Amino acid sequence: MARTQNNELLHTLQKGFKYIENESFESSFLGLFFEINLDSEKLGKNYNQRNEKLCKIIQKIAEGIANFSTDTDILGDAYEYLIGQFAAGSGKKTGEFYIPQQISNILSQIVTLDSQDQSSCKKKKLDNASEYFEKEKRQNKLLDVHINKIVDTYQFRKVEDRYSRRVSIEEIEEKNDFNLNISRYISTSTADKEIDLHEVHISLMEAGKEVAKYTDEHNQFLKELNLEGL
Repeated sequence: MARTQNNELLHTLQKGFKYIENESFESSFLGLFFEINLDSEKLGKNYNQRNEKLCKIIQKIAEGIANFSTDTDILGDAYEYLIGQFAAGSGKKTGEFYIPQQISNILSQIVTLDSQDQSSCKKKKLDNASEYFEKEKRQNKLLDVHINKIVDTYQFRKVEDRYSRRVSIEEIEEKNDFNLNISRYISTSTADKEIDLHEVHISLMEAGKEVAKYTDEHNQFLKELNLEGL
């Protein structure tokens, strides 16, 4: 209808939205299109102008989609991106049920590995990847290199300081009461540099000698100027 500039496009869309809201799936989508106003003057001052504008918009979208490969779900990817941006910008409360695609990829790969190797279920493997991400303004992002590291570490049960370790069921049950807070098992903190008190003492002594030396020189200048010394 958009391609042929059909005059009934606007009416058809309105009827379609109404049907989806009120009659499909036992009215489960009631109010779904509440904020969509196809009669808005932003689209045009009269019906014909609004219908023409919608035809052009839909046609342009169709032309853009036609330029992409059919091997990928363009609309699905766009929808996921918009939902992700909404979750990132709306705070934890609003976006708490949104799972980023990167996390879903990690989980699906781990599940696949476990289904292929049932023995892996008997070993607990904990990773602390909290420092492995690309920092962005509103929401940090996992890159492929980070995802691959997590999956690779899980698959081959690698042990790495401040990143991953193998944990027994006994440790989880008896020492931590089944608490799986990663920081209980893997700390990303770095040890403070050990201070050599003897070396610090020597440095202070040398500094004291330097202060005394320059104080004497300064007082000599003050004496020549008939001024009171320090």
